[in-house]
Amino acid sequence: MELRIIGRDGQSTVHEVEPGQTLMRVLRDMPEGVSGICGGVMACGTCHVYVDERDLVLLSRPSANERQMLDSLESVKPNSRLSCQLFLTSALTKLSVSIAPEI
Repeated sequence: MELRIIGRDGQSTVHEVEPGQTLMRVLRDMPEGVSGICGGVMACGTCHVYVDERDLVLLSRPSANERQMLDSLESVKPNSRLSCQLFLTSALTKLSVSIAPEI
């Protein structure tokens, strides 16, 4: 699948990634990615991303726990998601995300 990442510096890069993992796992390995300090248990918010509005309909809705963590972040927007909760599936052929500001 194709993943377009807009880093904190505004630079856009495109990567081919394999489905079957969380977006956080992919982003943690990239220089323009996220920290993911808590390892994906929704306890830190360091994997916060903004999903392109067009792609939101392709994703499941955030759980109550994810919503609670997002609501605690200063830079939350309507298209905010925790990348640890976004599973890359073969149904997603393209996904575009922007990395949120560091907390």
